[in-house]
Amino acid sequence: MIRNNSYFICIVKDINNNKLVLETLNNNILSIKNNIDLINQKIKLVKNDIIRIILNNETLIYIEKINIRNIEYLKRVLKFIYYLF
Repeated sequence: MIRNNSYFICIVKDINNNKLVLETLNNNILSIKNNIDLINQKIKLVKNDIIRIILNNETLIYIEKINIRNIEYLKRVLKFIYYLF
């Protein structure tokens, strides 16, 4: 169950007509079905893109593409930050 206004940084694993499959940085898989409109968001996603999303009760309300080349570095930094708090 995803709570209200949950924020995720994810890697795009698969895109098709019915759903967007994402992997979070802690290796959880999110599957967002039929409630994403990439045309209205004006974002062109391809596999392995890094994005930030906001979900409200499993409905996508915001999506943003992040331009980061080194995902492993990002994972290490975020794990360190989580460790601190």
